[in-house]
Amino acid sequence: MVKTATSGHRRRGRMTDAERTGQIVSAAMRSFAEHGFAGTTSKMLARSAGVSEALIFKHFPTKRALYHAIIQRKISEPSEGLFPEAAMRDEDDRQVLCSIASTLLNYIEADPTFMRILLFSTLEKESLSPMFFRVRVKSVQSFLRRYLSRRMKRRGMKRFNPGIAARAFLGMIIHHLMLKHVFGIPLGKTSRQELLSTWVALFLEGVSR
Repeated sequence: MVKTATSGHRRRGRMTDAERTGQIVSAAMRSFAEHGFAGTTSKMLARSAGVSEALIFKHFPTKRALYHAIIQRKISEPSEGLFPEAAMRDEDDRQVLCSIASTLLNYIEADPTFMRILLFSTLEKESLSPMFFRVRVKSVQSFLRRYLSRRMKRRGMKRFNPGIAARAFLGMIIHHLMLKHVFGIPLGKTSRQELLSTWVALFLEGVSR
């Protein structure tokens, strides 16, 4: 019985491969956000993760493979609120916009480092960053563009270029997040509810008939 308990304790105390991989990916996100893709060395990654360089290379033979794992992690996160199908069917303009804005705000606020990683990788012309934009950002923009286009055709909104309108709405949110998490500019103590209601009201007042 003692032997079994000891073995069980060892199993519980030792990380699985999946847990170790997750630990390395989380550490890599911190390093890439601080130093960029090009400026992060394997030694930095090992120190940040608290493991050896050899273990880093065992799980990820290249930095590109590690960066790919970060993108895959972010793409696989839940995204239902970014595509509010029920509100779209009901043509509930306010709920569609609130859902997208709130989810995007939650998404970045929960992990601000990812915005810095995307900016670093774009500036460094790292080819993997466009994958995230295609799968997540562009898909949200396309969803909103289709919704706005339908509402405009049904005369529920003024006629504008729906693609430009979709980018304009998302741009308000992204601008706020960049000021806060990339440039570190103090934005006061505005509540989430005031942010959301202001963004939605500004947009709807501009496009409403």
